[in-house]
Amino acid sequence: YRSQGQLTSCFGYDAMGRKSWQFASTLPAEKLSQIHNPGINPSLLVEHAYNPIHRRYQYDPAGELVRTLDKLRGEIKYEYEANGQLHSRDTGRLVDSEEFRYDAAANRLNFNTSQFDQVKDNRIRQWRDQEYTYDAWGNLIEKSSGISKQQTFSYDCENRLVRAETRVDGKLESTGHYQYDSLGRRVAKHSEIHGQTEHKRFLWQGLRLLREEAPGQSRLYVYEPGSYAPLARVDQAEGEEQKLYYFHTDQIGTPLEMTDADGRIVWQARYKAWGSVERLEVNAVEQNLRFQGQYFDDETGLHYNTFRYYDPQVGRFVTQDPIGLSGGNNLYHYAPNPSGWIDPWGWMAFWKPLKPDGMGHHPFPRAHANTHGFPELGTKLDSPSWFPNELDGSDVLHKDFHDAIKKEGVPFNKKFSGTPEELVGKLNKAYEKFPQKGTLKIPRTGEVLAKNVTVGEALNKSIGKGSNLKAAGGCG
Repeated sequence: YRSQGQLTSCFGYDAMGRKSWQFASTLPAEKLSQIHNPGINPSLLVEHAYNPIHRRYQYDPAGELVRTLDKLRGEIKYEYEANGQLHSRDTGRLVDSEEFRYDAAANRLNFNTSQFDQVKDNRIRQWRDQEYTYDAWGNLIEKSSGISKQQTFSYDCENRLVRAETRVDGKLESTGHYQYDSLGRRVAKHSEIHGQTEHKRFLWQGLRLLREEAPGQSRLYVYEPGSYAPLARVDQAEGEEQKLYYFHTDQIGTPLEMTDADGRIVWQARYKAWGSVERLEVNAVEQNLRFQGQYFDDETGLHYNTFRYYDPQVGRFVTQDPIGLSGGNNLYHYAPNPSGWIDPWGWMAFWKPLKPDGMGHHPFPRAHANTHGFPELGTKLDSPSWFPNELDGSDVLHKDFHDAIKKEGVPFNKKFSGTPEELVGKLNKAYEKFPQKGTLKIPRTGEVLAKNVTVGEALNKSIGKGSNLKAAGGCG
């Protein structure tokens, strides 16, 4: 558990490291020390009357979230297609329940279209009452909503959004101008909404937003270790004392509530499935963080997502993936589902957040397992995964692994044409430069196969897990 002002937050995790319950209590930490008593089941305390915030999470055998019970939001159920795509989100009310259909490339389809319809170049032209127009480079340049609202977007030579305008009934409602540093991180924005101007500058710690500054005030963000999930925020206004706020996030690190030092909820949101805010229940203090790595821009309705912008209304990016097909076959795709995946950089989605084991990595690429005689290494949850001893930076390390494998000629989403022996040789060479140690285990059960091993050592231990794997791969 951890102290968050007058509240004490407690968390429970299952064997796979997924958040299974959480609550924030007005009882002091010393009163909750009994949680560490092995004779008491802490999950029994979740619905206690002293807890203004509490929720439970339930998962299916495939590892997908299927049910949440939330004191402030009620029960929500989720259903998925066989490939893990989100099929529905059921709140028990027709007015805000959602259902989704996709084509073969995971593009969203309207319900009045055939499932065999294709979205040319993966560029959605119409979704419900919204129409989209793109330039020759695949950047969204115009979005029309209904008959009255029109948005236009302009980009620089690196396909980064630099200007946005919103008009309603032909009248200019808002504008936004954006600036970036040499690493592609957004460092400033100047916006105007209904004549009210706002100027913000952003400071970074690596690829995490550390601080935002506006005239006379600033906000400093603190995150969970090895994660993009926000933990706390320190506000400083000129001539005033600092104010400390605490985030309360869901199973993927999305802020659901923010409380002040006295334990009062000062911001509380209800989201739709793909991250758009359906309703702000409490909005006493501005709060713009959304999915991990995302920052809400009021002037456009888009979420700035480090290297791209995300449209939560349709659940996809507005520009093509800057890393190309390394991030997946659909260059606009966010993730198979928004309940178990995150994409803090706007490059490539990760399954499950980094807490509490860091970003796991399958040493043997699952995409090539079945075609090269390693069927036991081809599943998401039952194949060996390597988890680093050092949580912080594990997401960056995960990407570095994929980059190294790609440089050796092993494609991310395409067939590898070589033999199993050649594939294993290229993987070993890719992992040679990584000295970091970690644990090799089965994600579903938590069974530990090896401790304090490098990812290269984990690869060979994975291959040697079964005798038929040795025969198929020629390695032990």
